[in-house]
Amino acid sequence: MQSRLTFVFSAAITFFLFICLIFPQYLSASQICLSPDSIPELSGSKVSFQVTAYDSDTIGCYLISDCSFDILENPASETSATFTGPCSGTFTNIIFDWQTSPTDSGTFHIVFTFRDTCGGVESCTTVVNLFPDCIIARIGEAIGCPGSKVALPIEIQSPLIDVGGFSLCIEYDPILMSFWALERGEFFDVPGPLEGSYQWNYLVWRNQPSTIIHKFDLCIVGIGRLYYYGGTCLPLGGRATLYLHFRLSNNELFNCFYTSIRWKRLDTDCMLNSFTDCSGSIVYVFDDTLFYNPRICDVTKLFPKEEISNCAKGIDGGVTFMCDCNWFGIGDININGFANEIGDAVLFANYFISGIEVFDPDPEIRERQIIATDVDHDGTPLTLDDFVYLLRILSGDTSPLLADQSTKLTPFLNTIELVFDGRTVEVATPIDLGAMWLVFHGKASSVNMLLSGLEVKWAVHDGQTKVLMYSFNKGGKIPAGTSKLLKISGDVELEKVEAAEYMGTPVNVESRNFITIPRTFNLSQNYPNPFNNSTIIKFALPTDGQVSLKIYNVTGQLVKEFNEIKSAGFHSFSWDGTNIRGEKVSSGVYLYNLEAENFREVKKMTLLK
Repeated sequence: MQSRLTFVFSAAITFFLFICLIFPQYLSASQICLSPDSIPELSGSKVSFQVTAYDSDTIGCYLISDCSFDILENPASETSATFTGPCSGTFTNIIFDWQTSPTDSGTFHIVFTFRDTCGGVESCTTVVNLFPDCIIARIGEAIGCPGSKVALPIEIQSPLIDVGGFSLCIEYDPILMSFWALERGEFFDVPGPLEGSYQWNYLVWRNQPSTIIHKFDLCIVGIGRLYYYGGTCLPLGGRATLYLHFRLSNNELFNCFYTSIRWKRLDTDCMLNSFTDCSGSIVYVFDDTLFYNPRICDVTKLFPKEEISNCAKGIDGGVTFMCDCNWFGIGDININGFANEIGDAVLFANYFISGIEVFDPDPEIRERQIIATDVDHDGTPLTLDDFVYLLRILSGDTSPLLADQSTKLTPFLNTIELVFDGRTVEVATPIDLGAMWLVFHGKASSVNMLLSGLEVKWAVHDGQTKVLMYSFNKGGKIPAGTSKLLKISGDVELEKVEAAEYMGTPVNVESRNFITIPRTFNLSQNYPNPFNNSTIIKFALPTDGQVSLKIYNVTGQLVKEFNEIKSAGFHSFSWDGTNIRGEKVSSGVYLYNLEAENFREVKKMTLLK
């Protein structure tokens, strides 16, 4: 299309004629097509992901009219691939599904094409890597704010091989994150026949600096069946997951940063990142010579009796530091957007009774809740002095601190004395107290407050009785002087006491147990458990007499025996992991049986080497 305009300019003598031709033109379409860069999958599995397209040109053509896809390698299974969703409009989200064939293997390029109403074309490409039916070990992705914890999954898939064991090593940057814990996930967390055991028997880790500067190696060893302890292998077609818990560096300069977590390469020992089948006769290594190079590795020395197969694939992952991390305010413990409310104090009080489980199960939200408990701004969350300062805010005795303020009080300046005689708790304090937290070993049947003006919250949790005394009211306190606080029923022993002044300053506590003779027989769980070199087994005797402690293995064989005459009171035996002949016994689960008079009780313990 063209238009003609004629401009005539006149003067006294000369006439000029100008002809201007105008050719209108539409602005070029500004389409955008978004799809994943690459996707790894097993041959025969279903590939599914989202493709997004839109046109940012709001003046000319901005309507998408048509879309299509093409798998350039033309596999026979391409006929099963489909698009689900509208291929029209200004913005479109389409789900691409492709049921691959077990014979599909290698790299496939999928090109997605979008057209607009003016004929503009935009395309994007996703590379799909299909691996044969071997073992795949995949490091997942995690995202979190600086200073928070993240759970990074490691997924193991085994379509046609039963996995009996593995040795895996990852590399990460210790400046950006620190390793926190290894958690059993899918399959690995299935309980075994004995308390504290698992079907997948053995799982240990080692975290250490790498031989290469600025890197750490985290290595994990797992064994399904462990000698005569039983156990199970990862079956054919199985899927298992482990979770690596990291705490991200608390540095806001890392916002929007991505750090790679990858399988360790160039192992000079040639033994990392490998799997065995359930029989132990075949070793599977990654199919990349950066992990296992047969020209360098001495197969006969490393695996003299096993067959070596490179039918395993390692896929790297990583962690993203979030860009927008708007932490909730100090005092907003229940994360409802309002700080220093009754609900915040109630949740905080529940923490002292039931532990960290009272907070949100989501790791990131829980971390924010923990940080929000630092009400007195001393840099240490989850303390009784934080709780008391929150009570004083609620009672109107003080105001919330500003961001750059702290309580500026000298902690542990005063000392109180506390005595427990087996029934009653009595305190002698030179100053008024705002709250007190007591932890008893054993299960109390009742707890009664003897001091008016205070509330008492208590519960039995994990073999302990926890008691919290406090008040929401202005002036509610444990007054200076000597006071009887509690009357408690049950076979308990005082283990821990914390207290804070009325305005929240922590104090020293000197506590004494005046319990000399227990009222009933009792066998405690050994400590530590699991243990390495030795462990302590405690027990209580209400009367003098002969005591027998026998230790058995899981097959019922007697391993060790202690026989002594003991007086009434609290006693213990120490076992160093040897048998009757003084020989070190192997790792595993052991039973210990205590007999005294008509009392008999059996408990389990675990020896790890």
